[in-house]
Amino acid sequence: MDYIAVLLTGGEATRLRPLSVEFSKGLIPFLNRPMLFYALDRLCEIGIKNVVVVVRSPEEVIEIEALDISDFPITLNAVIQPVPSGPADAVAQIPNEVIRGKHIVVVATDSLLLGGDLSVDIECWKESGAQAWLPLAYTDRPKDMGIAQLEGQNIVSFVEKPREPLSNLACVGWWMLSPDAVDRILDEPISNVKGELEISGTLSAMIQEGKHIGGREFDGKWLDTGSIKSLLFAQSQILDHLGDKNLISPDAEIYRCQIGKNVVVGEDCVLNGAILENVLVSPGAKINNVRYDGAVITPSGKIGRPL
Repeated sequence: MDYIAVLLTGGEATRLRPLSVEFSKGLIPFLNRPMLFYALDRLCEIGIKNVVVVVRSPEEVIEIEALDISDFPITLNAVIQPVPSGPADAVAQIPNEVIRGKHIVVVATDSLLLGGDLSVDIECWKESGAQAWLPLAYTDRPKDMGIAQLEGQNIVSFVEKPREPLSNLACVGWWMLSPDAVDRILDEPISNVKGELEISGTLSAMIQEGKHIGGREFDGKWLDTGSIKSLLFAQSQILDHLGDKNLISPDAEIYRCQIGKNVVVGEDCVLNGAILENVLVSPGAKINNVRYDGAVITPSGKIGRPL
């Protein structure tokens, strides 16, 4: 199969303010790497080398083109979604000659998968002949997610934010789409009440029409980073996974500070007299005589707190 990956980094990311004011969504620092690099890690594991990033503006295209991706055996291009009109609309910004007739993997870059083996999903998808495939994960908030009902590896129901969920298995923000599913999303996408064009809603309509959509429960851990609260939690989970208490850039300058658990300090930071726990300090930030437990700090020094 000829695969293309589409990374979704558009949208307003209001729950990540003030980080999303000073960083493009895909370039928000996470453990001192751009957020989208974690998606690139997983895509390289399954052999996908052609990647398109959907961004918000020409300025963000320049930022993507300036990234050092020498560690990734990929080609990386960017297209603009000028108005945040949903994931299906984001896919539609890619030229037809690039994605028509291709198998594509669409990834929400604020959705991180820790551990597990996505190659199993790729192989199951190939063997099943399904028009689309969804890795799924347990959630304790099914009314806030896209929820699938599985019979074996067949998804028989898929509803976005259901009032009465039929399961606790949620879409993890990875959509694996065959050429037929791509055509449907481009030609007849389903819109939600906000007028946004949905991938999940379109797949739900395909299921109702009897189309074969497959999936399985992902065998790793799913981490959402779409809010400050969930970003800091995901940071703690990955630090734990790595066996680290915190992560400090070697060129950060730290004087008379107490650095507790789950603290990440970026490059070129200067910290003086700070007491920190459960904190993300963005590259270039300078802070003096502060105490934070649960916060993100932008390069300009703005503070974001979990809601």
